[in-house]
Amino acid sequence: MTDAAALVSRAYEYAQDGILALMSCLDCADGYGTVNVNGVSYEVMQLLGEGGFSMVYLVRDRTSGRMYALKKVKLIRKFTH
Repeated sequence: MTDAAALVSRAYEYAQDGILALMSCLDCADGYGTVNVNGVSYEVMQLLGEGGFSMVYLVRDRTSGRMYALKKVKLIRKFTH
């Protein structure tokens, strides 16, 4: 495997970990609660909108107080044996 391919593979694994962590935080909190993304803690304030492939939440950075829109893409979980 080339260095570039290894780097892309590792980045993909990190992205998957982050997405799964975000999914579990938002799924278990009835849509509201706290979520950590890249070491930053956000309070989920409300659901702004939802479509066929994603949901958008209004979140507040718990350190700075700044408000952001956070998009959560709906993923289909496939299990293989």
